[in-house]
Amino acid sequence: MLVRTTIELDEKLLQEAVIATGVKKKRQLIELALQEVVRQRRIDRLRQRLGKTSLTITGEDLRRMRADD
Repeated sequence: MLVRTTIELDEKLLQEAVIATGVKKKRQLIELALQEVVRQRRIDRLRQRLGKTSLTITGEDLRRMRADD
């Protein structure tokens, strides 16, 4: 489901994000940012559950683990 909204964005921050990601379309850039926030929160919650261990699992690592099951 898509939601249409109007927002004001910091132009300098937007340009920095375009340079950092290479994504030129604003919608794609905002979706990428939202996905990253959600991903980071999931990692933070997982770290809290696991304790103080260092978590350096990549998406590829997770795919391999799932394939092994």
